[in-house]
Amino acid sequence: DDVLVYGQWSRGYKAGSFPNAPMAIMTGLGDTPIEPEIVNTYEAGLKSEFADGRARLNVAVFFNDYTDQQINEGIPLPGGGTELRVLNIDSEIFGAEVDFSWLLAEATYIDISMGFLDTKITKGPEDEPGYTGPPGEGNKLPQSPDFTAYIAFRKDWHLGNGSIVGFGTDGRYSGRRFFDLTNERSDESYFILNAQAYYEFGRENDFRLTLWGKNVTDELYYNNMFEAVLGGRSVYLSEPPTYGITLNKKF
Repeated sequence: DDVLVYGQWSRGYKAGSFPNAPMAIMTGLGDTPIEPEIVNTYEAGLKSEFADGRARLNVAVFFNDYTDQQINEGIPLPGGGTELRVLNIDSEIFGAEVDFSWLLAEATYIDISMGFLDTKITKGPEDEPGYTGPPGEGNKLPQSPDFTAYIAFRKDWHLGNGSIVGFGTDGRYSGRRFFDLTNERSDESYFILNAQAYYEFGRENDFRLTLWGKNVTDELYYNNMFEAVLGGRSVYLSEPPTYGITLNKKF
């Protein structure tokens, strides 16, 4: 009664299109179609509860098989600069996910999740019309770290007047990521730590006052990195430490 085992297969489709003007017209690729994307996804796993319902463990393994996957990529132009295009590639993704939730004690909660990925480009953009960049076959997919993890802890105290005071913290880890098909642009692993303290009050505890902080350890990392149109590289940086107070009302 406490364990569910499942397996599934699904097939997805994303329509094709034509490159955007004006850059595609300038390079003579305005009439070159972007092929439709097709993915077959296979997944198996289990969902379980134990310890009298105080703990929950979910595990899943999956395999995604992409044909003509549509990827945004900056392509170097012969005369200098970069053209942003949508390229078709084939890829395979093997992965696993683990989620664990546990009621440690009264009003004390912990959540842990981990993700594992093994990605591979099985057909690179080398055969795409007008592509002049390095080969991508055999490389990893962009924005696909091998390992990610999340952990959260929360503790509540129930006061005599019915109100609740609580504290929580959570952290998120990401392994090294690549930002392009050629795996030339990347960023190292990072860990983000957030924290919050809150007070719930009102007739039905319908008010919640929260004091929160995001990225309290001032971790600096890249959200994205790409070749700039006029040369060089541009990056989207992570947000700096941010603090605030939020008041919520339930209706």
